[in-house]
Amino acid sequence: MMQIEFIKLDNSQGQNGSVDELISNTIDLSNSAAASISFKYAFAKRNSGNSDYLQILASKDCGETWFMRKNISSSIISTMPNTNSNFTPTGSDFSVITISANSFTNYLVSDFRFKFKFVVF
Repeated sequence: MMQIEFIKLDNSQGQNGSVDELISNTIDLSNSAAASISFKYAFAKRNSGNSDYLQILASKDCGETWFMRKNISSSIISTMPNTNSNFTPTGSDFSVITISANSFTNYLVSDFRFKFKFVVF
């Protein structure tokens, strides 16, 4: 099991169209029966008109091509009220998303990678 401890993305200064990405190392899933991704997150919109989104993508060719597995709008991922100041979450501010094994059935290969893509909009 791969585990990333903590990542913080400060989107308080992001301009419309700004993109931030986190791309995994290559993971060998060729001997796996199933794979899923779970992660904790905390998010506060800057204002009610904010339409940022988070995408989770997968690649079965070491990142040459990417396929979206989940697209999550800011209205769905918001865990806290809108804020225009820096947001530093605490334990109770987090929620969990799990992307099921069905989303990765065709990705049980030796050159698997996943990507989190956050777009400010």
